[in-house]
Amino acid sequence: MSTDSSLTSLELQPSDANVMVRFVGELNENLKFVEKTFNVKIFQNGNNLKIKGNKKDVDLSVDALRKLYEAAGQGIEINSETLNLCIQESDKNMTNVIKIKTPKKSVMPRGKNQKT
Repeated sequence: MSTDSSLTSLELQPSDANVMVRFVGELNENLKFVEKTFNVKIFQNGNNLKIKGNKKDVDLSVDALRKLYEAAGQGIEINSETLNLCIQESDKNMTNVIKIKTPKKSVMPRGKNQKT
């Protein structure tokens, strides 16, 4: 971690335990994926999360986790596609993103090559 490290707490208020199960994923795989993507460390204790890392990365990961928690609260089963969409939407650097809306879902470019 750099010298510009930050520690942020995030408290979640799940309506039931199934929301947290969907949110963290099997064996905390969703949290581990966010950790790896944003180069942060996430500590979970029940419904409390502490995120440590670079300030910018922590802010982006908190935003992604909030979107992921929102999706879990709506009863959406969190898969890799949902996880990637939450991460992409939280990235503030993505401006002028083309979004194709279909009756079932929205489609967004994933990599640099698809954006150009």
